[in-house]
Amino acid sequence: MIKVYGVPGWGSTISELMLTLADIPYQFVDVSGFDHEG
Repeated sequence: MIKVYGVPGWGSTISELMLTLADIPYQFVDVSGFDHEG
């Protein structure tokens, strides 16, 4: 299974769409706060 790291609204939608259309299972990992310390 592929892990897609992203933040909602930051551009991972295209990757998710292509994986879905190709019927490739993936897990979305929300990394909100990646641009802040801690």
